[in-house]
Amino acid sequence: MLDLKGLEPVSEMVERFYEGNSEIKVLQLLHTSRESMSEIVAVKKRGRIYSSDEIFGRKEELLKKYSLLDFHLIHSDTRRGVYTALITHIVPHRLRSVLRGLGQSLFLTMPVEITPEGLSVCVLVDEAYMERVLESIRNAKINFQLKHSTAITAVSVEREERRRLLLRYALESGYFETPRKQSTANLARIMNVSPAAASKAIRRAVKEMIAAYLNEDFRT
Repeated sequence: MLDLKGLEPVSEMVERFYEGNSEIKVLQLLHTSRESMSEIVAVKKRGRIYSSDEIFGRKEELLKKYSLLDFHLIHSDTRRGVYTALITHIVPHRLRSVLRGLGQSLFLTMPVEITPEGLSVCVLVDEAYMERVLESIRNAKINFQLKHSTAITAVSVEREERRRLLLRYALESGYFETPRKQSTANLARIMNVSPAAASKAIRRAVKEMIAAYLNEDFRT
């Protein structure tokens, strides 16, 4: 888990968010690339709650104010004063250079935390590249703190959580793209499982999705 400080334009975006809001919670990280990040966030508003139509009418103003590439309001809970929205913002320039240089040896995942102090992100990285990752961040002159690190082993992570992490990494590292950007062998090595286990987990997930799509029962 990396605690990142002073990264523009994210720091400016966070500072402006907290001028009129009391809490921002990242519910799901939907997409990451070298250029942008998309998240579903819950924003607890201070003061007046605007209607969906009012927010839509102020979209261009809000995009500029918060340095966002795009946003879509998903739900407005007027009783609790909470908006749920999909936001897309650019990856900070200095962090972008780190991600570009490290290629598929590192990717961003949940949890992501946005607080008045800055941005905290979870990164999944091949253990062999850990020192290189930290050195790259230092060289990019990013003020950061390594909050904690955990090895992905059978002891530290439950089986279903390991499967979820493997599938997320496969998706975000380009395993399912054409042409494929990630091999099963490399995926297995990074996730500390056998190639057979990685292949089985992926095949099972694909089978479950097809069964669900066809509205048929799936038996494990």
